[in-house]
Amino acid sequence: MTHNGELALITSVHVSGFKSLFDLRLDLQPHTVVTGRSGSGKTHLLEAVTLVQRALAWGIDEALGYSTRYAPDTLLHRTSSGHQIETAGIRIEGTVSRPSDAFPGGPDGSPNLTIQLVIRRTGHTIGLDRQYSTISAQHHGPGGQLAPTTISLEDADTPLAKLAFDLVSGFDLDAADPDVPGNSLGLANRLHWMSGHDHTVLRAHVAALVADAMDIRASEGPVSHPEILIRNVGWLPLAALSRFERTATAALIIGAADGSVCVDDLAASGSPERALALHHRLSHLCAGGRYLATTSSAHVASELVSAQTPLVHLDAATRGGGGLEAARSVHARPVRERQLTEDCGDVASPRAVVRTLSR
Repeated sequence: MTHNGELALITSVHVSGFKSLFDLRLDLQPHTVVTGRSGSGKTHLLEAVTLVQRALAWGIDEALGYSTRYAPDTLLHRTSSGHQIETAGIRIEGTVSRPSDAFPGGPDGSPNLTIQLVIRRTGHTIGLDRQYSTISAQHHGPGGQLAPTTISLEDADTPLAKLAFDLVSGFDLDAADPDVPGNSLGLANRLHWMSGHDHTVLRAHVAALVADAMDIRASEGPVSHPEILIRNVGWLPLAALSRFERTATAALIIGAADGSVCVDDLAASGSPERALALHHRLSHLCAGGRYLATTSSAHVASELVSAQTPLVHLDAATRGGGGLEAARSVHARPVRERQLTEDCGDVASPRAVVRTLSR
């Protein structure tokens, strides 16, 4: 997503005290796929990023009330004894490719953005901790000095807030799920406003992933929805397709229209081969680096390693000690061969990841 010609890219995410994620830190490449066994926290990671995106777009109250994903009794992390902690934090860092008018960069750097969202439980309610929920930027002023700027997360109409929203815009876990109420209309609106070139590109991608598909359009009428032209059948709504085809089509529409997409479980209800095809096509559509996905498929992970796709593996374990109550912690490690200067825990071996996912 761009704003005044700037391309904003997420570089790291730190989640603490949110659902199963007691303390998770990970660095992101332009195209990143997160692997891990079922229950390792992959979806909760995407939910955390989604919450930040919605909080910037709508405000925290509407973001928390949007779906059952953010029910108060499930939002904060619980220790192994069942004790629910009081505070959760989500910190997203990123860069903007070009300095903005509001934050002029020097010749050697672009603004560095940080979004920090902190929610706290007070009695039976959960709300924003306004003291610690901020948006900040580090940029170079006219004289080359590093000039920090910090505003409240709720200052939505400021230039810095608009840049922060660009950083996370498009990363909505539910957006690529056509079965979520209201998404069909949103997908159709994207098709309506899509340029002819983008529509041609989208048509080719959809035809490669949906059996006998020939074209895609937004239906006419008071309630518009995406339709696929199937050879020897006619125009069908997404609901008539398989689960994988519905999700893949929705993700491709978002990628073609916005250049950014977030997909949970590439191989959901589809074969590993089709999941890999979806990944490669989304990587092409989101060439600016606005693509984040997850998979628990050993075959998909193995093929992505061979293709040198950036992978991050999540390991979940219960940790304690030092007088602290035991808590389920998730460790994120890049998937690649270990270098001589690295410790065993710094990276996840591709063979070990495939073996873990195959269990």
